[in-house]
Amino acid sequence: MVRFGNIAYDLPRHIVRKTLVNLQGKPCPDPVCTVAEYTARHPVVVPVPSEGVRLVGEKLGRCFSTTSEPGMKLISSLTTALKEFHDSDICVSGFDESNMVVAEDTKELLFIPTESDKIEPPRNLGPGEYMIPGQLVFPEPGKLKFRDVMFQQSTPGGIRANYLDAHAFITKNLLQPGIRVPDDIKHQLKLMKSPESATMGPLISRHASVVPWGLRRGLVMSYIPYIRHVLPHVDPAAEATVLSEMPYLDDWIERAKNNKLLELFFNHRRDKYRADATGLLDFFYDISINKMEWCWSRCFKPDGGYPPGESGYKPDETEIVMTVTYPELMPKIQESLWKTNHLQKAR
Repeated sequence: MVRFGNIAYDLPRHIVRKTLVNLQGKPCPDPVCTVAEYTARHPVVVPVPSEGVRLVGEKLGRCFSTTSEPGMKLISSLTTALKEFHDSDICVSGFDESNMVVAEDTKELLFIPTESDKIEPPRNLGPGEYMIPGQLVFPEPGKLKFRDVMFQQSTPGGIRANYLDAHAFITKNLLQPGIRVPDDIKHQLKLMKSPESATMGPLISRHASVVPWGLRRGLVMSYIPYIRHVLPHVDPAAEATVLSEMPYLDDWIERAKNNKLLELFFNHRRDKYRADATGLLDFFYDISINKMEWCWSRCFKPDGGYPPGESGYKPDETEIVMTVTYPELMPKIQESLWKTNHLQKAR
């Protein structure tokens, strides 16, 4: 077993700290709540449309589901912690819901107390005078933390066991009965159960499904130009693999035409898009980059625009439309780039 004290300096932030003090040096618990308490306030999977989540341009009156931003943070914090443990050559020796809590915010400054024989505690401090009792702890509300876990030396079997535990934890504790699991989350869960999961840390920890709204455009700007303009010159075989493994090749145009916004954009540039994988990539890229600003209109958002008083819609709403229309596109692109050893290069 690996002792807690031997863990790399920056990794304890993923673990509940048992010894914290405030400015007065008084012991305080690490501010956390149970996973059940947190997810009751912040559901991980939400229906689209729903309160606070609009679905712009939907023509058929369909309902979808997607991961909420608090849900993205929960899953991302778990997979990030596991990857950082594994990169430091350690594994968690098994965990389940009893070992997981969620960090909460606190208005009080908390510190990791300094323990040294060379530092004497303050004496006779006047009113309003304080001595910083140690290293300041920055709260990370909404992040999963481990508690009461043991560590062991990293092995491929241990890493895979960690991802199987993560799969079981997410499935049992974060996904709500009665709400369909989004396809992009299903893809991430599939990777966690893969026999190759021990080598998939970079792919699982940076999975497209848990990239917050507003930042997914960055994935598109990285991956699609790399596939379209770099791979053909440096690795044509990899390009062929990526294009052949893309989803929605049979119906991506039909999917676009089921949404007024996407249909308008497609018809506006119909001659540009081929009915194949490259056409889908170009279509997805164009929408993501210009956010369809040319067709911003109140007809898509009767209650006003963004910013308030202007026509149009929130930029994040474009990403929501694209995600529920093509939920597996970016995850599958990531997986294909990983298979062909181009994921890190594309990023």
